[in-house]
Amino acid sequence: MIRNHLLTLSLLILTGIFFTSCEKEPQNPAYEVPATYNFENVDYSGQTDRLGMLYELQAEIKKVASENKSLDKSQLLAMYTNDPDLAGWQGNYSESKQLKNKTFPAYQNIFTEILEDAADKSQNIQPATEGQAGVISNNTGDRSYYVNENGLEYAQFVAKGLMGALLYYQATAHYLGDEKINVDNTEVTPGKGTAMEHHWDESFGYWGVPTDFPLNTDGLHFWGAYTKGRSGHLGISQPLMDAYIKGRAAISAGDLSTRDEARKEIKTLWEKVAASSAIHYMNGSHTDYDDIGARLHQLSEGVGFIFALQFNDQRSANQDEIFDLIEKLGGSTNIEDLNLYQTSPEAILEVRDWLADRFDLEEKKEEL
Repeated sequence: MIRNHLLTLSLLILTGIFFTSCEKEPQNPAYEVPATYNFENVDYSGQTDRLGMLYELQAEIKKVASENKSLDKSQLLAMYTNDPDLAGWQGNYSESKQLKNKTFPAYQNIFTEILEDAADKSQNIQPATEGQAGVISNNTGDRSYYVNENGLEYAQFVAKGLMGALLYYQATAHYLGDEKINVDNTEVTPGKGTAMEHHWDESFGYWGVPTDFPLNTDGLHFWGAYTKGRSGHLGISQPLMDAYIKGRAAISAGDLSTRDEARKEIKTLWEKVAASSAIHYMNGSHTDYDDIGARLHQLSEGVGFIFALQFNDQRSANQDEIFDLIEKLGGSTNIEDLNLYQTSPEAILEVRDWLADRFDLEEKKEEL
């Protein structure tokens, strides 16, 4: 099972592995905190490239349902590893950037296998039924989804899975982890700032919001869009933006205690976005339970957000608990073996209620 096979590596990477000392900071430094993410020497172009690559990868898989298109396995894998000769990118991305090598190491091959499976089973496109991969529509017929033989929607799990195993992991456990944040904060590289400033900026880049978010909501990507989507109920957009701005200003001023306060806030708030989004899709799949296509679509998204919860090194649920929820929904801890056709309405509500209790969302669980 994935859980047993990967637990040791996951724990090594995500818990207790960083032993670096903090630089001495000045006492009570005075500095200005701007209203937007407006600082000198900021560069997160690599993160912007990966957001674009993930968008194109998801869009390509969706073409099976929207255009009745068979997928080219070589192209999908080239999009994951950024082989520009085969990927067929619409955007202009740096050849040094890719999705695979920034994915949580233990899951890189899992995503490769899912992409290969999606390509193989698209060669003979049929109506999807339990035991048969293919395309299934919702009851109104206005939306269609490409799912595997067990009802997992390929495009949604690839997108949500990599939102967790790449974007969320890199932004929280990696760039805001001790090893990457306790680095040089004196030598300035023009256009990038100090090493500490640059790592903070790279974390911000994975969030996928403009520098004047939430006042400006144009061009939101992935986690940025879901932050806005949950903010109506949780009021989370401004506090998360404030934490990023406060922490970046504190780094430039050498105020490391405020920096650490901000990075804890970011990890807590971002986790709230993931958990509340999982609850949102549990509610949706329960409401649409009798609409099999819509149910499978929303369960696939919900499973992706639950899967994502493991990648925050400050996480509120351990890996066993996370995979127990996935198993409750699909009967397996192996993503590729989940059977979402067999998910019961009772299991959906049980998972929702567990998430609401663990992540302090009880009062919001029915409205999310």
